[in-house]
Amino acid sequence: MRLAIIVDKTLPPGLAANAAAILGMSIGRGAPESLGHDVSDAGGSLHPGITRLPVPVLEADAETLRRIRASASANPALRFADFTDTAQRTRTYEEYAERLAAAAPEDLRYLGICLYGDDAEVRRVTGALPLLGRGGA
Repeated sequence: MRLAIIVDKTLPPGLAANAAAILGMSIGRGAPESLGHDVSDAGGSLHPGITRLPVPVLEADAETLRRIRASASANPALRFADFTDTAQRTRTYEEYAERLAAAAPEDLRYLGICLYGDDAEVRRVTGALPLLGRGGA
């Protein structure tokens, strides 16, 4: 299994980190098998389980994010979570749900997508996207 987070390359660092964190939490809810068990250190202090998988954070432009989201949506071998500007502009989940319900799909701007699934399928969708911050101008 493979996981990848792709964020809009135009986001400032803080907003990109926020989008990636939200996407990781969202996909973790739907893929609990990707998380490890709690572990203790030599002193007996408990450390909650973290992901078992590497989590590359990649970057893409807005149109590529839209294509990736459409591809993931049509592919039953992939689980995905998406993060839109609608979510970024709201203060409560209820407000987000209301605004999203009223938004036409073509008006949504995707700020990030998280993919989880078969290694080959995730690689096929993400292609040769660069790591966040390494894509150049």
